[in-house]
Order: sequence, then C-alpha cells, then structure tokens
Amino acid sequence: MTAAQFENLDVEQAATLLQWRFHKLVDAGHEPVRALLMAVRPEIDLGLASDLLSVACEPRRIDY
Repeated sequence: MTAAQFENLDVEQAATLLQWRFHKLVDAGHEPVRALLMAVRPEIDLGLASDLLSVACEPRRIDY
C-alpha cells in the first residue's frame, strides 16, 4: 500500500489497518516498539519485514 492509498482511508479503516499491521509484526517476532514504527509506514512490506527477521535470527553454523 502506498502512502497516498493510506491517506484515502477513513479513520476507522486506517486504525484497523494499523492495528492489524502491528499485530502481524509482533506475531512475527518484532519487538513492540519496532513493530509500531514499521506498522505506521504503509509502504513497508510486512512479509519482507517478517522474512528478514527470520533470516537474521537463524542460528549460524561455525566451522572450526
């Protein structure tokens, strides 16, 4: 969703969308403050944000 599309939503639609985005990000493992900062930016792709977090948190094998 673009910022322009988000601006066309009414207040109730915008609030519902922001709550949904916040909960999706928290459920994916983001800290609440970070999730809130990303939720309010409609141009951030939630799937990508969740995928990046899961990749960043994967244990790495270290060969000695």
